Amino acid sequence: MTIMRKVLLATTALIAVGTVQAASADVTISGSFEWQYNTFDKSGTDYSSGTADDSSITNEIDVNIGFSATTDSGLSLAMGYSLVENVGTTGNAESVGATISGDFGTLGTGTGYGEYGDKFATAVDVIADHANPFTASASGDMYAYPGDEMVAATGNGINYLSPDMNGFQFSIGYADAGTTTHADTTAGGFQYAMSAGDASITLKYAMSATGDSSSGAANGVDATSLGLVIGLGDATVTVATNSAESDNGSSAAYDYKNTGVGIGYTVSDSLSVAAYTASGENDKDSDYDVSENGVSFTYTIADGLSASVTHIDTDQKPNTNGGTSTSGNYTVVAVNLSF
Repeated sequence: MTIMRKVLLATTALIAVGTVQAASADVTISGSFEWQYNTFDKSGTDYSSGTADDSSITNEIDVNIGFSATTDSGLSLAMGYSLVENVGTTGNAESVGATISGDFGTLGTGTGYGEYGDKFATAVDVIADHANPFTASASGDMYAYPGDEMVAATGNGINYLSPDMNGFQFSIGYADAGTTTHADTTAGGFQYAMSAGDASITLKYAMSATGDSSSGAANGVDATSLGLVIGLGDATVTVATNSAESDNGSSAAYDYKNTGVGIGYTVSDSLSVAAYTASGENDKDSDYDVSENGVSFTYTIADGLSASVTHIDTDQKPNTNGGTSTSGNYTVVAVNLSF
């Protein structure tokens, strides 16, 4: 889990091109670097690439640049660019986007900045790092992590997030795929937050519907997420159930349902602990059965510098190998620098 701390470069930035001068804007830059050492071992049918026991070292760099300004009428404008680079691999990602905010709420678009489709989806995987090195291959199961949520994002579409109305807030988004090989997506959700004595309680719901591909590449997917988050003192408990269903042709149909519980606890200003347990099943395939248990410890060494240790045990019976179990465990040691 990467912790980012924004650094304000200047109170205003004036950008001029020729004789045209842009409105003044606040500019922020944040960045992070994560070093990971991964070690794992497994038994059973090897349905992914790689050996049964192995280790690796990986590095990841995140760079985020943000611009914000307020108009004379009181509207808040924001634009951002984010780059995530996995050093030494081709798995790099860029995201851009913009938002317009006011008393009416927020309109947003762009990957990473306007993803209100899955805004209120709930995952119970609250541990520091999740880097399972032996998940199913690209032709295998869609949802190998039972602690994750499955609702589709609508980042590059049109997205709306309502203002907070006495604890109630909702979102809705629509993404147009623009091609015949990908289907359009509609998504949305809500949350209601309240207090009960010393506890904070938040109920969350999200859904998405991705239509059939007109070219026959894939059938539509309907996904939901229902979560409950309870905070009491230094502890936070997250309970969630997530689902995704598609007819996807008679032989490849699925109806995944994942359930789990995650717990986070702040021991001190320097030490935090997190753990979760989750399981998944496919109602259209009795062989499919996935379960995971994870725990992590994160220690803040200094401002902007932290280290974490994460351990996960997993047991998977995927659709791809006739229900034969693959079990194992893996450990991730990570050092994070944030700027």
